[in-house]
Amino acid sequence: MEFLLQTEEIKNIPIAILGNKIDKKEAVTEEELRLEFNLATKSAWGIEKIKEIDGRPIDVFMCSVAKK
Repeated sequence: MEFLLQTEEIKNIPIAILGNKIDKKEAVTEEELRLEFNLATKSAWGIEKIKEIDGRPIDVFMCSVAKK
């Protein structure tokens, strides 16, 4: 992901990350995905989502094509 964030051609484009296959029991949660990509910080009160990187909006969307 570091490479994408440093690519000049897309420096002003918002970022959407899709967490697919959430219908599978072994799928990671949104929290796990955010923590793995450093899109959240963990504290005693839970996780705090990072909403932007270098001024670009970023968000995680959990999805399942099987469950629409």
